[in-house]
Amino acid sequence: MNKSWLAILILMPAVAWGNIILSSAGGGGVAPADWRTGIEMVWQFEGESSGGTAVNTGSAGTNCDMTDTSTTGTVTRSASGAPEAVGWASFASGSKQSLTNTNVTCDNTWKQDADFTWGARINPLQATEDMRVIDMNFGTAAGFALVLENTVPAEWRCITESSLGTFSAESTTAPVGGTTQSVTCRYNATTDLLEILVNGIDEADQTSATLDAATADLIIGIENSNQDFEGEIDEIFLTNDVLTDAATCRKDSCLLSGNDCRCDSGTPTNYLACSSNSDCEGAVCDTTNSTCSGYNNALFNGCILPACNAGAP
Repeated sequence: MNKSWLAILILMPAVAWGNIILSSAGGGGVAPADWRTGIEMVWQFEGESSGGTAVNTGSAGTNCDMTDTSTTGTVTRSASGAPEAVGWASFASGSKQSLTNTNVTCDNTWKQDADFTWGARINPLQATEDMRVIDMNFGTAAGFALVLENTVPAEWRCITESSLGTFSAESTTAPVGGTTQSVTCRYNATTDLLEILVNGIDEADQTSATLDAATADLIIGIENSNQDFEGEIDEIFLTNDVLTDAATCRKDSCLLSGNDCRCDSGTPTNYLACSSNSDCEGAVCDTTNSTCSGYNNALFNGCILPACNAGAP
């Protein structure tokens, strides 16, 4: 190669591609920040044979672990296709299975009426029945929920309740049996805004929602013959904050742990350039952007990511 051309190539700056900054430096990768440290509670179902171990328990310790409260059988673990390739919480069809946190020390964290974001990565067995994914006192004029509603077409719903009524934001993306989707609900107490985001995209708003503090326990996959969840759930999270669109996109594309993404060590704000997963040092290459930005385009609509080295929200 002509030496003058070689010099030009070496000195080329980073190139912008859509919302992602590509690195042309050819440096190695560095892991992005683990955001689980900035989220009040995360359940990832990694390794335990039953229940659910909380990843970030703060001062509450094991009080935030989930207990299996199934009527029939137990909630099992399924590693196939799980976000962390370790394990989903798998709820059997027709078995009225659930996980519950009943410890007041932890449970009271969610009994509030302030800013709040909650959600999960969900793989329903089917979308032809009503199913509750996350339930905190829903149906009692207080609390919040994330449910699958068997309308035509089916839809995800984020719900808050108060003495003023029940409020919901409904997805435009329909849940599909056997298809994994990431659903995020966020409530802004200052503006009374309830929003639903599916696969990193803000799909619908409820502009006059209110939320009263719950009085019951947090339940995953409610024990109810008419609305029990069937399928798999992972990356359940609850946080006393309103996550931004960019933070939601990063959570979805890279996982809360950041394990599916890789930053460029020379310019850590950039996502490492790649042509295949082998370039991403254990993370995932988004071949649309040619960066180690996880499943940003493959699953999450090319949502707008923050800087790769962004700190936890």
